[in-house]
Amino acid sequence: MTGGPGPERADVADRTAEVGFVSTADRLWGAEQSLLTLVRELKRQGVRSALIAFSTELATIWSDEELGPVVLLTGRPEGRLQRNRVMLQEWLRGPRAQSWVFFNFDLLPIAPLMQALRPRERVYLDLHDYLSGSRGRFLLRRLSNACSGIICVSEFTAEQLPARVPRIVLYRPVQELAPPRPAPAEGNQPPTIGVIGRLDPEKEHALAIEAVARMHELVNLVFRGAVAYGSESYREEIERHGRQLLATRFAILDPTSQDRALDGVDILLVCNPKEPMGRTVVEAQLAGIPVVVPDTGGAAELVVDGQSGLIYTAGDPDDLSFVLSKLVSDDGLATELAGRARAVALERNQPSGYAARYREFIGVKTP
Repeated sequence: MTGGPGPERADVADRTAEVGFVSTADRLWGAEQSLLTLVRELKRQGVRSALIAFSTELATIWSDEELGPVVLLTGRPEGRLQRNRVMLQEWLRGPRAQSWVFFNFDLLPIAPLMQALRPRERVYLDLHDYLSGSRGRFLLRRLSNACSGIICVSEFTAEQLPARVPRIVLYRPVQELAPPRPAPAEGNQPPTIGVIGRLDPEKEHALAIEAVARMHELVNLVFRGAVAYGSESYREEIERHGRQLLATRFAILDPTSQDRALDGVDILLVCNPKEPMGRTVVEAQLAGIPVVVPDTGGAAELVVDGQSGLIYTAGDPDDLSFVLSKLVSDDGLATELAGRARAVALERNQPSGYAARYREFIGVKTP
């Protein structure tokens, strides 16, 4: 593993790969977990993958598992323009690959330069974001033309793109995790509703608090996730709100390992109406935990209402309260939903088929 600027370079033969991934993430978010699942499967299929990234955790796992050449960039710049400049410099002197995949849409401005400098190396975007702002959406539509194609995590994310841009919709691969641990038995404990993921405003945690406060049934509500960059004050805000309406029935739990994120959760709730896909939804379905999602966004594509989960009207605390009450008051419904959802998720989210279709779309053939 190398670090920049000016690191020691391995032999050229050691710095070649069939596909390269570029990530500006500062830590191992859900998208990066999915990336690792993909690359592990690509390795089993005989494809070598390179990585250029700022995340030490991601680069370390990549190196330890010998997934391919790695370049770890140190001192992550705050500005997008500066990060892109550093990435372009490192790409020019770093690994070589048939195809490159951006794992952040922020990198799109350097796509035309990469195509001009190395026309034989194709550039793709893995789109797992939904841009609510008009300026961001405009830039995405304009700059996506420089890519050879775009891999979208849902039909919802694909709708942001102009029709002429080649794209494919592939729901994220998710491997089965260890069974979640139940909540500690302390008498007749009420069920626990969990909202799992980044703590930032777009996840709409306040909706969960208000809906649970309106329920007649006694339930606990927990949030678990890391604070997103720039949202440090948000945790304090939602903690005050939760304590005010739910008192001791509310808690914000510290982040934990991926395989333990659903521990103690009886129902998984998604509140973000613009969730690009919802990796945690699939993890819950595989773990036999019933899920409740809004009727907009990518998470809704993973659920058939009344069969593989329940759907409520996005942004409506009254409807969400009604749906949660329906699930909490009927143990048979919860068991039935969980069983059906697991069967569907096992079929839909197989890493092997996902990797094969991903590889075919970006034009990478097995050796």
